[in-house]
Amino acid sequence: PESGDLIATKRLDRERRSKYSLLVRADDGLVYFNILDINDNPPVFSMTSYSTSLMENLAPGSAILNFNVTDADDGSNSQLSFSIASGDSVGHFDINNSGVLSIQQPLDRERQSFYSLVVQVHDMAPLPASRYTSTAQVSIILLDVNDSPPSFISPKLTYIPENTPIDTVVFKAQATDPDSGPNSYIEYSLLRPLGNKFSIGTIDGEVRLTGELDREAVSNYTLTVVATDKGQPSLSSSTDVVVIVLDINDNNPIFAQKLYRVELEENTLTGTDLIQVLATDGDEGTNGQVRYSIVSGDNGNEFRIDSVTGVITVAKPLDREREPSYMLTVQSSDRGSSPRTDTTTVNIVLKDVNDYIPTFELSPYNVNVPENLETLPKVILQVSTLKKLTCICYIDRDSGLNGQLIYEIIEGNTENSFSINRATGEIRSVRPLDREKLSRYTLTIKASDKGTPLQSTTVKVIINVLDENDNAPRFSQIFSASVPENAPLGFTVTRVTTSDEDIGMNAISRYSIRDTSLPFIINPSTGDITVSRLLNREDTDRYRIRVSAHDSGWTVSTDVTVFVTDVNDNAPRFTKPSYYLECPELPGIGLKVTQVSATDPDEGSNGHVFYFIKSQSDETTVTINIVDSNDNAPLFLAPKYFTPVTKNVRAGTNLIKVTAVDDKDFGLNSEVEYFLSDESKTNKFRLDRNTGWISVSSSLMADLNKKFLFKVKAKDKGNPPLSSEVAVEIVVTEE
Repeated sequence: PESGDLIATKRLDRERRSKYSLLVRADDGLVYFNILDINDNPPVFSMTSYSTSLMENLAPGSAILNFNVTDADDGSNSQLSFSIASGDSVGHFDINNSGVLSIQQPLDRERQSFYSLVVQVHDMAPLPASRYTSTAQVSIILLDVNDSPPSFISPKLTYIPENTPIDTVVFKAQATDPDSGPNSYIEYSLLRPLGNKFSIGTIDGEVRLTGELDREAVSNYTLTVVATDKGQPSLSSSTDVVVIVLDINDNNPIFAQKLYRVELEENTLTGTDLIQVLATDGDEGTNGQVRYSIVSGDNGNEFRIDSVTGVITVAKPLDREREPSYMLTVQSSDRGSSPRTDTTTVNIVLKDVNDYIPTFELSPYNVNVPENLETLPKVILQVSTLKKLTCICYIDRDSGLNGQLIYEIIEGNTENSFSINRATGEIRSVRPLDREKLSRYTLTIKASDKGTPLQSTTVKVIINVLDENDNAPRFSQIFSASVPENAPLGFTVTRVTTSDEDIGMNAISRYSIRDTSLPFIINPSTGDITVSRLLNREDTDRYRIRVSAHDSGWTVSTDVTVFVTDVNDNAPRFTKPSYYLECPELPGIGLKVTQVSATDPDEGSNGHVFYFIKSQSDETTVTINIVDSNDNAPLFLAPKYFTPVTKNVRAGTNLIKVTAVDDKDFGLNSEVEYFLSDESKTNKFRLDRNTGWISVSSSLMADLNKKFLFKVKAKDKGNPPLSSEVAVEIVVTEE
């Protein structure tokens, strides 16, 4: 009332009342005013979901749905815009702003039979942020039309043996149709049955054999199979299937002739083609491949036939005097699983020529002859106990001079050691043989007849000269060695070896020492001389050992000198146990009072004696305990250890003992243990860590002539321990 302002007392709603006409009592004026719209109402679909069915061949542009949407607002707030929010990524459908949904692109039910679209609508308020949006679900089902012909998936090629029984299913035609319902139901038929040989099942598509086949008459058939659906109108397609008739072996290979005849000279060369036989077979493949063979009439295999061409060839030299003619039975056979055959006869007649060549019974001849034959000349070659003739040829069947043979040595008769009887072929030794000079003779013997032209042949005669024990073993050198007098038992002093010009058992030596009083023994197989009793140089400083070597018939001997080297194992001794003398009270300085004397049986520096006064007139006792420090490594008594071992030695057998001493330290510092070096691990031998004995741990039968070389480490028990290494070689021998 005071200001005259017109004030709204309630919320206005344009959708309920859009105009007001008020009488204002001031000057009785009448006020009119309109309520302006704001976008406060969303567009509303008449339904939240829609469903429709349509034929898949509906043309693009066809309308399928018209959406009814209301919006209570006014003006642009009630103007609507439609779109497809999801469900149509390809763009098969379109919707305009009038709400009409139509087909945009051709549809294909076989590719997609159902669509689920989300249709969206929003008003056209001036400010996009204030716009309202609503959605509706649309289901579209495509109905099938018969627009797809059947499509074959069956093979284009099939195989059938020509002996296939009637009513056998040859193959099964298969076609598919992506349509649905009757549009996809398929019936089969044959467009080209070809002589009523085949029929087809209308429903199952099974093609069956209705007539007998003969591959030799018709080898293949091309069938046109038709597939028709039951749509309206119906659609169809066809495919050609080639039926290959497989051959069976139902034809024999037949020879063109039942008798062949050929004549040839008896000296026809090996490899000469004589005649070709020919057979034909109506089958194909392996069933029609003909192979030829001689099945009888050729016991000596004088002829051979090419299994493929049927050409008969001379395979061996012919002899009309031995066999004037041949009746060969030749067989033809195909290569079917159950081969079929035919035969023909080939008559081969030999024409005589004068070509008989002397032939030796053996080639080569081998004979063993002992060396040093006492009776000369001596027949050394003999075929059997019934014949003395070794080099005698078969008698030449020719007559007269053509059948008389002469023998001669034409090669290999070194120093004219042998002779041959020109008429009989007996070979004799005419001078003593020495295997050590020549152990084998290879003579070439020639046998010639007296015909014209002269016919001859040669043969090798191998004469092996057998060894006799006519050579004594020889020692390979003059042997001498040194050994320290403190060498342990089993210490190897040296090895004696021999050589022998004989062979085999005649060359194997066994060694022995006849004098058993000596402190040494010898290994009879290897010749190793080892210490058997403790030595003392002060008793004996050298030994002369008579060693004998024996083979199966000879014994030879040699002397081995062993020098015993000194070690400092003796203390010097005074020649008197005590000395007594009287000395003036005041002797002059430097005057001789007395002289003492001591001797030491060791030699060299070990036996040199030095004198000093141990005590004065005043005495006291001083006890000094020296604590040993481990400053000396154990030392092996030999620079290298070697031993042979026979391959058949039993596991557990001791072979050789390695010894190292640490005689300068004492206590644990001087106690020695033995180990195989890390890089020397072997499973053939075992080392006793306390004694140093090396023994066999597994069989050596497979290691003949093999050399094992490894290192042994000697280590004391000091802290820290000191060690040294030595090489050990073991050779595996036959005996």
